[in-house]
Amino acid sequence: MFGTALVQVEKHLREQLKNQSFSLFSTPIKQLIGDQSFWFADHGLSEIVTIDDMLSHRTGLSRHDSMWYLNEWQSKEDLAKHVGRLKTASEFRGSFVYNNLVWTIADMAVQRLTNRSFVQYMREFLWQPLGMTDTHGSSEIKQKQLLDRVVINQQYKRLEVPLEMSKMERATRFVEAAGGILASLPDMSRYMRHLASPKHSVYEPAPGQFRPLNALAAGVGNALFNPQLYNASVVSDLPDWEIESYGRGWKRTWYGRHLDFSHGGSLLGVRCELDIFPSQNLAVFNHMTLEQVDSAPLQVAYASVINKYIADLLLRNHSFVTEDNVCEIFNKIPADPRVYKMQRRKLTSDEVNLLTGRYANFGFGQVRVHPNETAGSLTLLYGIGKLELIPVSLTAEPEPYQFFVNLLEPQESSSPGNIIERTADSITVPYAVWANPLSFLTVRRDSVNASQLVMQSFVFEQETLLLKGLDPGSWTPPQLCPDPPKSGMKLAASLSAIVALAVAGGFSALAAI
Repeated sequence: MFGTALVQVEKHLREQLKNQSFSLFSTPIKQLIGDQSFWFADHGLSEIVTIDDMLSHRTGLSRHDSMWYLNEWQSKEDLAKHVGRLKTASEFRGSFVYNNLVWTIADMAVQRLTNRSFVQYMREFLWQPLGMTDTHGSSEIKQKQLLDRVVINQQYKRLEVPLEMSKMERATRFVEAAGGILASLPDMSRYMRHLASPKHSVYEPAPGQFRPLNALAAGVGNALFNPQLYNASVVSDLPDWEIESYGRGWKRTWYGRHLDFSHGGSLLGVRCELDIFPSQNLAVFNHMTLEQVDSAPLQVAYASVINKYIADLLLRNHSFVTEDNVCEIFNKIPADPRVYKMQRRKLTSDEVNLLTGRYANFGFGQVRVHPNETAGSLTLLYGIGKLELIPVSLTAEPEPYQFFVNLLEPQESSSPGNIIERTADSITVPYAVWANPLSFLTVRRDSVNASQLVMQSFVFEQETLLLKGLDPGSWTPPQLCPDPPKSGMKLAASLSAIVALAVAGGFSALAAI
């Protein structure tokens, strides 16, 4: 929805600037906002990253979703500033890595250009023209305000009660551009009709440079799967559905012999899925709500199977989807009966003192670790998140320190914990939980500085290192050509100076050309 509105925003800015060649999507963000202090990952990317890069998930920056749904930021500007300080994990413009947070940076750029808030420019350029009068940004939704839910009391009388939003739901106001929008089903249907209309020019990603890959079997055992291109979930196998490329929220796919532009999104138990078959003048839209939180990861499979089944009926294809196997996917998802027992590790008082304290990363922010002597574990606090760190012995080595992560708060988030049995010596968990990388956290000593402790976990993104004692407020942009150290060999210092001068001279020469 954000990308659709930006097409109209771009037309408005062209008229305002009296420049019909102006591109909101391909102009570097640093130029759009005119802020020389703008920073994204490093010096090079800060100069060239565009809104198109962010909307197409090709920045190389990992998701870091826990930054928005757990941490308590003061503003979008605060979140966007810290996201820019994260490091890329994959190739810029050479990989597909889904990231919601960079859309907030794109949103901030548009707000500065239009002098309008997200809600204001979305309503002016998209919602009002389409008659979407019952659509709101999550920043408009305040506790005990705006929205009412109709409930039935014991006397079967209709009562209107204030919408009580959880802390996690309120956090969506910081990622409005990536999906923090509350739209009624009629309004969402109006938007879907807009996208499917022949009069509307849908953004169509170019054919991909990689071989197509199966959309839902893209993972274990699939030789065509390039994890840097697409990170689909492995839940079901749709043999006739292949993804070719991606851009601005749209997947260019092939369903059998039919070209299919598709888009889907999930938030807090609701899933929307749209498939557009341009050659057949057909669009299929599916809106799904799952009540069980633990079923949410399967929404992609559910919605995709239903959409393709409907498309088969309308296209009169011979469908591999049948009533029987759809029901099987819905109702007969087998539970893994296996369990795994881990030995608990007893920390000494010196080890507890060593491990407790504050750990931080310039982008991710700061976590606090406290001892929980009663439970024989540690407690980690990050924003609204509260995690129990249970020391376990996964190897015979005393270090690194390894912990099983049991998510205590917020309760509306599905926890990787799910402890079946806990004793003084061991904990038993489902095998699937033990195999989940999100279930573990490691604290180790830095390989260069043994006095520096480093925390690492998939809970925070595996490549994000949290250093004990680091002050995240002390961040400064790295220098392009840092001054050589004052101490050390004179020859090394001289060579460094010569190289720095040569590089600087080369840049000057290039600039002159």
